[in-house]
Amino acid sequence: MIDDNGVSDGGKIVKGRIIAPGIGLGYVHLEAPFVTSSPPAIAAASVDSEKKRFETAVALARKHLEKHVREFHAPEEVDIKKIVSFHLLMLEDRHLLRSITERIESRLLPAERAIEEEFSVISETLGSERDGYLQARVEDLRDICLLLQKALFAGPEAFDPVVKNRDESPVFISDHLRPSAVIRARKAGAAAFVTSSRAFSSHGAILLRSCGIPSLGGMPVEELALVEGMPILVNAIRGHIRLEPSLEARKTAIRLARELETMSTSPPASPLPAVTSEGREVNLWANIDHPSQVPLCFHHRLAGIGLFRTEFLVLEHGRVPDEEEQHAIYKEVIEKLDGRPLVLRTFDLGGDKVPRELHLGRRTNPALGVRGVRRHLYRCPEELAIQLRAILRAALGADVAVLIPMVTHAGDLSEVLEILDGVRRKLIEEQIPFNDGVRIGAMVEIPSAALEIDNILALVDFVSIGTNDLLQYLTASDRDNPEVIHYQKIAGSGFGPLLRLIMRHARSLGRERDVFVCGELASDPDGAAFVVREGVTSLSVSPSCATAVRQNLGS
Repeated sequence: MIDDNGVSDGGKIVKGRIIAPGIGLGYVHLEAPFVTSSPPAIAAASVDSEKKRFETAVALARKHLEKHVREFHAPEEVDIKKIVSFHLLMLEDRHLLRSITERIESRLLPAERAIEEEFSVISETLGSERDGYLQARVEDLRDICLLLQKALFAGPEAFDPVVKNRDESPVFISDHLRPSAVIRARKAGAAAFVTSSRAFSSHGAILLRSCGIPSLGGMPVEELALVEGMPILVNAIRGHIRLEPSLEARKTAIRLARELETMSTSPPASPLPAVTSEGREVNLWANIDHPSQVPLCFHHRLAGIGLFRTEFLVLEHGRVPDEEEQHAIYKEVIEKLDGRPLVLRTFDLGGDKVPRELHLGRRTNPALGVRGVRRHLYRCPEELAIQLRAILRAALGADVAVLIPMVTHAGDLSEVLEILDGVRRKLIEEQIPFNDGVRIGAMVEIPSAALEIDNILALVDFVSIGTNDLLQYLTASDRDNPEVIHYQKIAGSGFGPLLRLIMRHARSLGRERDVFVCGELASDPDGAAFVVREGVTSLSVSPSCATAVRQNLGS
């Protein structure tokens, strides 16, 4: 049995909320500085010393620029030199540096806040432009801003930590929960992820669970005396971190981590459905976003992959893979599944999931704009055609389905089916073998789609209810904004009546078994119990949550 015995004397303990379970032992890596710890203003007598502090930080940032860029960006990026050159130009821009200095002088701002304000103004200007190159520079600007603030807060130690144990992995400490930060953590082989964010249904949180990176949220990271390279232990089983853990605490953590690893790598077993106290079987499927996660389907005894979020392939590479690259990826997943079904969702890009190279215009409410299937239909239908070609070819002889995200009404599906028919005809003309029996599904995550469920079911083989976005749109509360997250609950949101409407219409058509739930609500034991009581018989969950869901449904 995994417990926490014998480590009570092992360093300061701080509690948080579990995002993804596990044990992580490593050293602190500050993903971003926490500017809230700086004062709102400085005394007039401190202006000269603050300006000097800013100048010192700029010099330090220039000196360590290339090292920072290589750590912040993917090590394999081919344009590292271009990124460094752009950053260097900004750090040598006299107009920019003078503007920041003037903010310190005229408004008595500490250097951290002067930098933040100046870069926010520039980013706002570039972000409103339609030119893709200029929009892509916004991420670079944020990077430079973080670099300067990091130099201000931690000094030389930020770039050459003396405490770091090179035999251990980084534990990412972040004040936000963006997918880009999680992807960087995964590429860096992070031992764990700790954030102050409470956006537990955000895409970043979903990605952490999917990656299996032990992670905690709602942590008071701004208040902790965290230093780059400091030893840290993340216990995402009990829900706390230990700063500078003792040798005994570290030994116990290693033992617990090995126990968990043994449990997760036990021999694959046949699928195990959840069984309710009334004796009803509920099929459990896996949510994944990378081929490396396929083994989790077996280890947690899941029926198959109910949701492969293919857009994370785009985010990780910074570009859309071509047809042959996609074909190889999907083929790899299919072969690893060894006959178990696979549901591939087409690229759901937009909102907070946009790589730098694919900005399509900034809007006030990106979650309500051109994302999901809208992006494909209105901006790049050829991209959808290429993805469908790759899927149909890879699916030859396999049980594969395609899931269309962000469907607003049946008209969206009609257009997608036209593109699919064109893809099939083209493959036949080219005499390329493909699977003509691939099933088609629709995400129900917009209220209008739920209200038109009869027309949608008439066009597809199944529907999958995306509870994260459905709750967001029902309650007009941004899923990435911790201040309004509390609205996204079953009670009082209208979700219950809408789910009952969907199931009632599905039953009238004899299609109740064609309704899946794939949002994070399905991974929550209580949320899973609720949707099952309403008649849902298939849940797609984060693999690490499968055991808890089974246990709760059987109680």
